[in-house]
Amino acid sequence: MTDESGMGLHLQFLPMASTSLGPLVLEARSGGARYRGRIGQEDWSRTLHHSDLTVRVPVRQEGNSSVHLETELRHLRPNAPEDAYTWLGGSATASFGRSRTWISVGRWMEGLDETSSSVGIGGGLGVALSRRLVASAQARRQAFDPLFLGTDRTSWSLGVSYRLGAAAPPPPRAGAEFRGSRQVTIRIPLSESGAPPAVAGDFSGWDPIPMHRRGLNWEVMLELSPGLYHYAFQAEDGSWFVPPQVPGRRDDGMGGWTATLLVPANP
Repeated sequence: MTDESGMGLHLQFLPMASTSLGPLVLEARSGGARYRGRIGQEDWSRTLHHSDLTVRVPVRQEGNSSVHLETELRHLRPNAPEDAYTWLGGSATASFGRSRTWISVGRWMEGLDETSSSVGIGGGLGVALSRRLVASAQARRQAFDPLFLGTDRTSWSLGVSYRLGAAAPPPPRAGAEFRGSRQVTIRIPLSESGAPPAVAGDFSGWDPIPMHRRGLNWEVMLELSPGLYHYAFQAEDGSWFVPPQVPGRRDDGMGGWTATLLVPANP
């Protein structure tokens, strides 16, 4: 009888840097990955230098629906430079109400021989049945793995998860909220500005109006007559911005952003 039991240990150290360029989010990581395994009486280990660059861009974000695209360039290099592996892939994630779906596809551009599968594809769907209960399904066709030296394989799964503990707080709100006939509260999350920002628009002759912290938001209350207004936020350094989640956000035609606000005659 042959002992086929085994074990493995996977370690990764990948420092990350992230920045935003308008609606784009760029993340870069670089470090090392090591795998040590044992099956029966055979031991082996493998170490790779790992670098990757990810670019995320929101295509649509409106109410409870959103669509995001992501592109990833990954480079894995063992001790021998001629054995380097390069992966290029992309994915799309869409959320609509209680459902969330995703699809991804990618390919190893170099490093594999002709006998190994270089293409990977996957997709999945999750549906929130309640505030705590989520049902999900996913399927993957995974390509060869340069770290574990695993062959390509197909997998699928069905699952149900139930979240314990207190419910998560609602996400910070952004944009305008009407209070009374002419009172409008404009707010953005605290995370959008490290210091109190200001808001300016047609309603102020584009003179900045200071905003103040309230809970998890920066906000200001205004009295506005019915009409259509354009506005934007000003950071402490004088630069103008409009967070992506603010309703009515649009390109101002000069490399920046503005938002529109319609104050109805009978809110």
